[in-house]
Amino acid sequence: MSAPNKKPTMMQVKNAISNLVAEYSNMANYISSLDQTLGSYIEFKKDGKKFPKWLEKQVKELKNKEKNK
Repeated sequence: MSAPNKKPTMMQVKNAISNLVAEYSNMANYISSLDQTLGSYIEFKKDGKKFPKWLEKQVKELKNKEKNK
């Protein structure tokens, strides 16, 4: 026999949502630090003008690969 369907309590739902919000915040902070690190590296290498061109080329290549699938 199967167990009856148990609905989560309000406290369990609140805790689950709080955990999701905390994880989202952690990911946002991590992505922000990665962005700052990449920007600093590009500045350090003095590639500020070359990087956007390279990035555009990479995006175009990815789009072409997606079209050809």
